[in-house]
Order: sequence, then C-alpha cells, then structure tokens
Amino acid sequence: MQRICENTQICYAVLRGKSNLYIWGNEIQKKKMLDAAKKSQEEMQVQILAYCVLNNEMHLLVLASQEETEEFIDKTKKCYLELIAEVYQIKKSVIFRKDIIKILNGAEAAERYSIKLHLLPVDYGIVMQAKDYWWCSYSDYMGRKWIGLADVDWLLCQYDQKRNRAVSIMRKKHLDYMQKRTCSNSGRKYTEKMIQ
Repeated sequence: MQRICENTQICYAVLRGKSNLYIWGNEIQKKKMLDAAKKSQEEMQVQILAYCVLNNEMHLLVLASQEETEEFIDKTKKCYLELIAEVYQIKKSVIFRKDIIKILNGAEAAERYSIKLHLLPVDYGIVMQAKDYWWCSYSDYMGRKWIGLADVDWLLCQYDQKRNRAVSIMRKKHLDYMQKRTCSNSGRKYTEKMIQ
C-alpha cells in the first residue's frame, strides 16, 4: 500500500440538493448517483477516498486538486441527470444547490474526515452503526465492496502497511469516535462542523 505524500491535495466536497428536495430519497436514486460518480471517476481517473450519499447530500473525500474536484462534481451531476432523464425531465439548476469544497491539510485531516463522513448516517439517525448503511464507503473499507468507488488503499495505508491490521485500526477509530459522541445530542448535524 502506498502512503499519501505531504504535498498531495485532498478535498472534502458536499454535493447538495435544494432545500427540502430529497433528490436521493430512495435506493434507486442513491444507486444512480453512485453509478454517475463511478462513471465520472473512470473518465477522469480521480481517486475517491470516501463517500456517503444521504437523502439530500453526497459527501466525498477526493484525492485531487480543487479544480479537478469541481470538474469531477460537474461531470457527476451531468451524468446523474442523464441517468434519470427517462423518468424526470429536470435541469441541474432546479435540483442542486451550490457545492461546498474544502481543501484538507494532510493525511490526518483526511482520516478524521473519513470517520466523520462514514458516521453521518448514524449522526442523522438513519442507522445505528455505519456498517448497516449501504450508501457509504465504510463497507468498502471493511471488505464488502459492491460499487468499487472508493480507493481504500490510500487511507488504509495511513494506519498500517498490513491490510488486516489497518482495517482493525480503522474500525477501532470509528468505534472510539462513536463512543466519544454518545454524550452529545443524537441527531446533531455535522456538515457545518466539518466545513469549519
């Protein structure tokens, strides 16, 4: 496994639907969004470190510059709209709000954001454990890949060069983070905290 170099740029990005418009409100829509992201990823050769699709947001950790991340997001939105065109006749401006992109400072920030990102479904009260949510990359890291969108080696190697040990460390970090949070209010939104 290859370690992330210090000068590598990693972006945290959030694609957002318009307020009160649950554009990924069902499993078919979530799957189509992930298919669109996978197609854009293959076209651009962009590495996705982590992802999570909620009903109205898609969170991503992208190993790319801000410009490449913006291009990836635009391609993904366009591809998604093409995939749903048969069912819905809608324009990008009608369903999407302005994206949020933040450049992260190094591998430690990427590790921290990946944990927060994987635990969003728990934070929002959708599931009790990250492993129960199909629409995020936590399962990819635990060896249950089904979309193949996340390049898990990039983050796993930050924990350990041996894959099994790296997965164990990552799982423990997720559990530790969840235990620290149990004292705080459930249902608290973390998107704003992650951006700051």
